[in-house]
Amino acid sequence: MSKEFKENEDLESFFRRQQKLIKQNEKYSRFLFAPIVVIVASLLILSYNVTAGRRIIEFDKAQEPEKIYEESSKKMEKTANREGKINLNTATSYELDSLPGIGEVKAETIVKMRKAMGGFKSVGDILNVDGIGEKIFEQIADMLFVE
Repeated sequence: MSKEFKENEDLESFFRRQQKLIKQNEKYSRFLFAPIVVIVASLLILSYNVTAGRRIIEFDKAQEPEKIYEESSKKMEKTANREGKINLNTATSYELDSLPGIGEVKAETIVKMRKAMGGFKSVGDILNVDGIGEKIFEQIADMLFVE
């Protein structure tokens, strides 16, 4: 046998071994591909269900507008039950913001002070809130009450 023939034979056997390995790798990659597809599909289904669940909860909440309206009406009645005056101990910051001289920041400060004090004992206690002086108190005193 010639030297060239032996080299060609070695190359052919090398390529055959390589092709055999490639075929084996294709089999194993198919085995790995299926679980990856299943995992990705499961994650997609899970994320859809979580999102759909949120939508269902939001839809259920939207179905109860009468209940929400009743609760807010009762709260408003409780807050303003003395001839349209605002109860300092139950008023929201939005309601307090509607008073003259009281903005969002002061309204939030009033609510925080009320929580810290455990509620106001009298309308005059509002003078303890930072930013509310005699001038503002005179403007709003007749619009407030405490229960």
